Amino acid sequence: ILEGVIPDASSHVVRSQFAPTAGMLLSIVQAYEENAQILRLSFNALGALLRVQEKSDGFWSSLPAFQTLNAFLTLIDDERVKLRKSIHSQLTQLLAQHAFQDAKPVRSYVAEFCLEIMRTATRSNYKRALFVSLFLESSISLFSQDNVLQLFGALLQLREAGQPMLTAAAFRSIDAGLQSPQFRMTT
Repeated sequence: ILEGVIPDASSHVVRSQFAPTAGMLLSIVQAYEENAQILRLSFNALGALLRVQEKSDGFWSSLPAFQTLNAFLTLIDDERVKLRKSIHSQLTQLLAQHAFQDAKPVRSYVAEFCLEIMRTATRSNYKRALFVSLFLESSISLFSQDNVLQLFGALLQLREAGQPMLTAAAFRSIDAGLQSPQFRMTT
């Protein structure tokens, strides 16, 4: 219900109730962490709630916003496919809004999170980087140009992990970024 109501409600009202609503939804996430369907519904509502918020540094540096965004990021590499795809979709929608308004705090934070996961990829520990590469395939063009170049570099470095599936996913992400109409390389 919240997912449908939030976009149509007054942004002022939704923004003023962000902390208690996000707190309630995050407590549901913690209580039902094994139930993927409840998690998907909760994260869809949280995503709708985040998309209504201001794009300013002030809001995104607040603890409730930080906790909510981190909840999404912790599940970016979840083994449950439907849940992971839902998380990727919600993050991509949020990044698209921020890219449209050229707001950088969220995009930079998510890029740094992805970079850190890719830097730690090894031959025996590559799954997290694989899931991040799959996320980047649909979202890499939404980051700032500086972040995109860093992400391209990290994706290229994933070859060194020696996992063909990871290398293929990394190259698909790079290709998707280069093919995107939003991508423009300046010299």
